[in-house]
Amino acid sequence: GRGKQIRTTLANDILIQQNAAEDTQQDVNPQDSEQMDEAIRETVDITAEKYEGLADQTFEIVPLDRMFLETYQRSLNPQKVKRIVKEFDPSKLGVLMISERPDGRYAVINGQHRMTALREMGYKYARCQVVHGWTIQEEAMAFTHQHDNTTRLTAKDRFKSGVIAEEKEKTEINYIATKNGYNADGCGRGTRIEAIGTIEKIASMYGLDVLDRVLQATGLTWPKNKKAVCREMLMALAELLSRFDLPEADIQGRLGRYTPDGLVKMIRNLISPNGYIRGEMGKQERFCACRVLVDAYNKGLGATSKKRLRLIWNDDETE
Repeated sequence: GRGKQIRTTLANDILIQQNAAEDTQQDVNPQDSEQMDEAIRETVDITAEKYEGLADQTFEIVPLDRMFLETYQRSLNPQKVKRIVKEFDPSKLGVLMISERPDGRYAVINGQHRMTALREMGYKYARCQVVHGWTIQEEAMAFTHQHDNTTRLTAKDRFKSGVIAEEKEKTEINYIATKNGYNADGCGRGTRIEAIGTIEKIASMYGLDVLDRVLQATGLTWPKNKKAVCREMLMALAELLSRFDLPEADIQGRLGRYTPDGLVKMIRNLISPNGYIRGEMGKQERFCACRVLVDAYNKGLGATSKKRLRLIWNDDETE
């Protein structure tokens, strides 16, 4: 039959030997090369003849030097290539999607950055999904619609799987959330945090200590209130607590006079009267959000009070 299964284990072993030989400038055993050729030939051959409606395609190990980029490809991003090289993990490489041309070359439909990174690291081969008999128009159509039937992972998806995978940063963030009575991974108990991307950003920008103080403040000041851990409130509190060392009792006493919903409305009105706020909460947005909390905190304090907060922006004092 035509449906021969590729001998993946053998091919992987030979690829490892190939790259090890490259690193040590040794020659690959000729017998291994013959095994490689045999492994490449024995591929999964899915044909339109046997599977009606499916493209003629195979899964093969293909030399990188026979691949090229067609004009429908996006511009290559050197920074993305550098990141793949720096953080290279074979388990995340997947397969490249390429189209065989009559001249024996292969147009890369999906995987140009991975292909370039592999070349830079000295690899000679890549595992590929190879389509056969396509026109350039069909390739371009596949490139345009390559993600139509896939669902991108959300920040929640990545966080949950990262916790299960015991990724250090996500595990630490989850511990802080749980400690303060919140559920960040969708599996535990406590008030659910929907703004997962925001708490990750706070941990990255301000540090885990600030994130801990933020969640402690919201949990004690507005217990079990989901609005207290929405994106705007979290970023406003992170900016506030990164600037001022405030006693917990003062945060509860002075900011607790307001509802999170009311504070969020004031933040949104100050940042953008038309209701639009940039998703990333840039420096100016964070400052404005912090200003709302500073004004709320200062209400009722005299101009000379030592407890009064003074917010500085570009060397100008703003109250």
